[in-house]
Amino acid sequence: MQTTKADLGVLGLGVMGAMLALNFADNGKFNVGLFNRTVEKATRLKTDNPDLAERLHPSETLEDFVASLATPASSS
Repeated sequence: MQTTKADLGVLGLGVMGAMLALNFADNGKFNVGLFNRTVEKATRLKTDNPDLAERLHPSETLEDFVASLATPASSS
C-alpha cells in the first residue's frame, strides 16, 4: 500500500501523458500519481525510469489513483 500522497496525477500515459509525468517528477520534483487503462503501462513507466521511481506512483484502479492524490489546500 502506498503511503506517500501524490502532489498531482496524470491520467493516460500515452506519449504526452508519460512525458508530462516524467517532467513533473524530474524538473518539478513532484510526487506523481500514475494511471492508465492498461496497468502495465503505468508500472513500466516507473521501472523504465529508476532515477525517478521514488516520485512515480502507479495505481491499478481508478479508485486507488484518486485515493493516492493529496487533498488540495484550502485558500480561505
